[in-house]
Amino acid sequence: MGGSAVRTTTVAALVVLLAACSAEPSMPSGGVPHAGLPPVPDPAEAAATREVLAAYRGFREAEVSLNARPVAPDVATATLSRHVVEPLLSRLNWNIYNLYVNDLARGGRSTSEPELVDLRLDARPPWATIRDCLDTTGWPV
Repeated sequence: MGGSAVRTTTVAALVVLLAACSAEPSMPSGGVPHAGLPPVPDPAEAAATREVLAAYRGFREAEVSLNARPVAPDVATATLSRHVVEPLLSRLNWNIYNLYVNDLARGGRSTSEPELVDLRLDARPPWATIRDCLDTTGWPV
């Protein structure tokens, strides 16, 4: 199975929604504009951006690892619940469970290039939007 996929996830306390892939890059809102230069994010926003992207990459690594060596659903849930919540948790567990019961695994790995496109630290709970063009052509079963 190959191609690109867009996934929705919740990372830590920040809700991360994946937007469709686009050629137009975006930047988190709230930066301080300078004439002729891109906006410079404030320190809290820059730290949150790093944290959100690190959490998202942690989720992706856990997903790749569990697909390479599928485990029982309770073990997969314990691992994935550090990174995601429902409904994505059930969807991922279902995929891993199907690999597990059929004695299958994924080889190689997918390619992921996440980009933070929106960050709302003032929202309750805070949330972020990540655009990720996920290419699964190098990640066969």
